[in-house]
Amino acid sequence: MNLHIQIAIRMADALRRGAVAAGCVGWLLLLSGCSATRKIPEGQYLLNRADVLVADGRVGSSTLKGYLKQQPNVRILGFRFHLRMYNIPRKDEGNNAIGRWLKRMGEPPVLLDTNLVTESTSNVLMYLHSKGHYMASVEPRIRYQGKKANVLYLVRAGAPYTVAALTHSVPDVRVDSILRSTASRSLIELGQNFDLDVLQEERTRVETMLRNRGYFNFSRDLVRFSADTTLGNRQVALNMLVRPPSTDPAPFRRYSIKKVFVHPRYDPMEMMSKRVLASLDTVQQRGSSYIYYKDAGIDLDVIDRFNRIKPGAMYSSGLANRTRDRFSSLKMYRYVDIGFQEDTVRAGMPADSGLLNCTMFLSQNVLQSYNIEPVFTSNTAGSVGGEATITYQHRNMFRGGVVFDARVRGMFETNADRRNSSLGLVRSRWTREYGTSVGFNFPKYMGPFHRREVIARANINTQISASFSYQNRPQFVRLMASTLYGYSWASSRYISHVLNPVEINLIRIQDISDDFNARLQNSILKYSYMDQIVTVSSYGLTFSNRRDSHRNYVFLRFNVELSGNALSAAYSALRVPRDSTDGTYKMMGISFSQFVRSDVNFTYHQVINRDNAMAYRAFFGIGIPYGNSRALPFEKRYYAGGTNSIRAWQARDIGPGSTYQADRYPNQTADLKLELNAEYRFKVAGPFEGALFVDAGNVWSLPHADIPEEEVFSLSRFYRQMALGAGLGFRLNFSVLVLRLDLGYKVYDPAQNPDEPFRPWVPFQRTFSWRDHVNINFGIGYPF
Repeated sequence: MNLHIQIAIRMADALRRGAVAAGCVGWLLLLSGCSATRKIPEGQYLLNRADVLVADGRVGSSTLKGYLKQQPNVRILGFRFHLRMYNIPRKDEGNNAIGRWLKRMGEPPVLLDTNLVTESTSNVLMYLHSKGHYMASVEPRIRYQGKKANVLYLVRAGAPYTVAALTHSVPDVRVDSILRSTASRSLIELGQNFDLDVLQEERTRVETMLRNRGYFNFSRDLVRFSADTTLGNRQVALNMLVRPPSTDPAPFRRYSIKKVFVHPRYDPMEMMSKRVLASLDTVQQRGSSYIYYKDAGIDLDVIDRFNRIKPGAMYSSGLANRTRDRFSSLKMYRYVDIGFQEDTVRAGMPADSGLLNCTMFLSQNVLQSYNIEPVFTSNTAGSVGGEATITYQHRNMFRGGVVFDARVRGMFETNADRRNSSLGLVRSRWTREYGTSVGFNFPKYMGPFHRREVIARANINTQISASFSYQNRPQFVRLMASTLYGYSWASSRYISHVLNPVEINLIRIQDISDDFNARLQNSILKYSYMDQIVTVSSYGLTFSNRRDSHRNYVFLRFNVELSGNALSAAYSALRVPRDSTDGTYKMMGISFSQFVRSDVNFTYHQVINRDNAMAYRAFFGIGIPYGNSRALPFEKRYYAGGTNSIRAWQARDIGPGSTYQADRYPNQTADLKLELNAEYRFKVAGPFEGALFVDAGNVWSLPHADIPEEEVFSLSRFYRQMALGAGLGFRLNFSVLVLRLDLGYKVYDPAQNPDEPFRPWVPFQRTFSWRDHVNINFGIGYPF
């Protein structure tokens, strides 16, 4: 059982203590007034800057900077925070607990080392040579300022050498034929720079291509290049040589699969037992041998369906990797190991052919687990709340690798009603929500209209789920029952897809308060708060090239939803009459929705150095009701504000447009949403991290006769209606779990109170109020 609740409580307390500790350290830094060079030994210098200047602009200076052997101390907003932490303890305080902690969390000064300057010069020059700039020069210049030193590397790259010709020298006729037939895919192009990195990539490409065509023993080390630079005019003639190191024919031998052995429930500890080894069962099925003790733990047909390595097939490293990935996608397996051994029996076989035996070890994961995920929220406006989700998961239902999920969710929140706050009357109003869901994820395609080989290659999963939720807000009670049938698959390493052909939601709205009902009657929103049947077909695409947190990466998610079109066409074709009261088609006495909705979420993560990073996010979404609907259903409408949005506001507390809500109870939704976020993230000490952020955005309604002008999106004024917030964040990063506390401050509030002068710039035009201008968010994980 994985219980996050105790961890979350401790993290919340640690965040509080961490914020206090960070504040104390900050005061120590300010009070100490210590210079960054206070502890620099006599005759030595603090490395203040290390810059690269490319005089002719032929190479990027930021790229060359990565080849310097010495980098200055890390700065946070231009301030050497970690160096000053290290300098706080006096010499006689270095051995006490606080002094040791400060030195451990801080960073010792980086002292100028002229030997490393020389090595850096050589590194930069070697890199330039590898890129074809053989006439390059690098001149280091050191400038001293007191006890600080600035190093500037002046680079003149010069014109690069370029590739004028490319030939091949391959003794094996079959390999030579393959290389010539795939020459158009070569990474080496005539006229490009003579780049050693490109030559290395070409060696890897040749290795991958041949290993995918049966050449099990082929290695990139067999590929060499000779370069003739005597052509003049900085041109190079390349010759690719593919030769074995000896007369051994194995590298040019093409292999097929002879036997396949599968251990479907491999346990290394069990295999050490002689009793287990003596009791192993071997089952033959479709040419493969399955070896296990007592029970395979899974239907062997499932393994056969996922296994792409078959006896008699040509060896392919790509096929082996895809098979490994397919088995790894089954959550029931903790790790997957696939190995190949050359069959030593070669009687009667040609010299250029061979046989391999494949062995697969599939180690099972814990099949059943429980998980509790709590979330706590609060803000200075008086709103507090909590949410908890309890999840049960079985990773091998029906012995077919089917993942079964069951969830129970509960949420409560109390919101301060500030309608009479000027009179000192602040009341708490409760929101409660409960829900449950069950789902099955089948590791195969289940549906019509398919070709078996295409579906098998795509590795499609089928998702079937059902859910029910009950929501009790001060204005209304909402009940929703949903069912979904869909598919998910990955088309490449970076791109995944979700297609849900069928999603049906039955929504009932009841117990609408008199005040809220009166407000709805004069607005098109009354069509969002009515009983509805919502049938949706949706498609989502996700792109992410993230490998780890130390590299720049892009995340993109695109979604599109269509609702009600098939029902509307069927009703129209059958000439079913519309309801006389509201002019809509009805199913079982309830109107069904008809709309199109689409949004795109783009995130870019930029690594500055090991302790500093930037994250940017842009979101745009729009939903258009038509036909049988005059407004989007409530759960399909967009809202802004909250933990992962514009953090200076509560969720649903912005807009639409410049609309002002008198009671300020957060329930603002609309048809269109635009958000922009930027966040600077920096490490403080140990697991403690900090952040500075700026959020901007709003939601708007689409034009309609019943919509006030200040709510409607307009190109001429939308930028003046963008809410703007900024703030400070504290994080505890434990790798597998990140706890976050963000304090958001309203900078620009577009809401126009008709009874007061319009003063949108909060810091400059309004008296500061913790209750009205600051919002506290607690969350798990980074906001984007």
